[in-house]
Amino acid sequence: MKTLTKIALLILLLAHSAVYASVCETEPFSTPSDNSIETLTSPTANPITLAFDSGARWELCWHVDNASGLVLSNIHYGGPGMPLRKIMESASIAQVIFQYDEDTHASHLISEQGFGGENWVDGAQLCKHGEWVAGTQHRICQQRRELNLLARARHYRSLPRNEITLHAVSKIGLNRFQQVWQLTEDGELNPSLTYSGQVSRFTDNSSFGVKVDDSGLYASNATLLVNWRLDFNIDNSPTNDRVDEFNFIAENPTDLTRKISITEITNESFRKINNTNFRGWRISDQDLSSGDNGESSPTRIGYFLDPQPSGYQFTQNDKRWTDFDIAVTNQKRCEKLASGNQSINQDCGTHLYEFVNDEIIEDPVLWFSLTRHFTPSKEDFPAIRSNRIGFSLIPFDWSKSSPFSDLAIPVNNSAGQSQKVQSQ
Repeated sequence: MKTLTKIALLILLLAHSAVYASVCETEPFSTPSDNSIETLTSPTANPITLAFDSGARWELCWHVDNASGLVLSNIHYGGPGMPLRKIMESASIAQVIFQYDEDTHASHLISEQGFGGENWVDGAQLCKHGEWVAGTQHRICQQRRELNLLARARHYRSLPRNEITLHAVSKIGLNRFQQVWQLTEDGELNPSLTYSGQVSRFTDNSSFGVKVDDSGLYASNATLLVNWRLDFNIDNSPTNDRVDEFNFIAENPTDLTRKISITEITNESFRKINNTNFRGWRISDQDLSSGDNGESSPTRIGYFLDPQPSGYQFTQNDKRWTDFDIAVTNQKRCEKLASGNQSINQDCGTHLYEFVNDEIIEDPVLWFSLTRHFTPSKEDFPAIRSNRIGFSLIPFDWSKSSPFSDLAIPVNNSAGQSQKVQSQ
């Protein structure tokens, strides 16, 4: 009987994989134009399932785009015993701006050079602690690790929290950029970019660099801005997704308690982070509820963008969108890059400031930016130590109660024997 059950389950999984693979066929993310960066054969997205022992799993597609590098699409998540639900249509890096302190001109790496094509790195040494995932045209690195704890309670064994990461590396000159997408067992999605490499720029002005040797020159400081494009599509119904801004406001300066202010963003707009009010943004499905707090207060499933790592700002006179931390736009197929967008699509605007024109939000896309300033150090020279830029997307009311609660195991006698808790 058990064998028949396993066979039936295997057939079901194979059938599911075949159906899922069919939705991974995709058009190229970057559309070639007369003045585009070098393009290769149109990429085909590759399906991948990331499963945990608890029963939680992610299913998504990936491909390598000439401009943005690693692009994730058709992203789904399901907790233990829960159905898979779609989160996003696509997620990618929309621009990386790199500028040395003494320069007035910045390089827009994604549109000017690209993270794919000849800048894509596929060397075996880049996946020493993981395993390669082969696609139709490229490989990416997958790694698993125990992250921290899901839960801990007296007389119960702690529940470990695991994650799977997808890695991709691009190299421009002596600079190396590693895209990382961390997908946790409990549904968090953490995008990041790590910058490293070798010092290749020096200055004779101590205000713009760091002394690393006895040459009389200084290794140049620089600023890096990364912008991510997140095309949400919660539960595969994009036109009923809504974006809310959360502010946690203290009623008086000495009061430790705060009230929550929630304001819907109804029109295309730019917003800034407010660290005093712990500002963040939630994207939720207006119709799908994980439970009921009463008809007047249903729980709507969604994701919360936590901008906590923000702390720097990058400003350019000719690129006003960099003055803001986040933009909300309507989904348009041709709006792919935060700047230099016409390098891949001449029928659309040039940069993000042209995309935001007060349209009513129907199918939201979030563009989120983080900035870091880095300085070389004498200890690391000639190498540049790794500089990570990243943030968190946290599931919000994704389930009525924790889907991991039935996995708790009590230690119930002095011999350390344990028994799994039965669900009520």
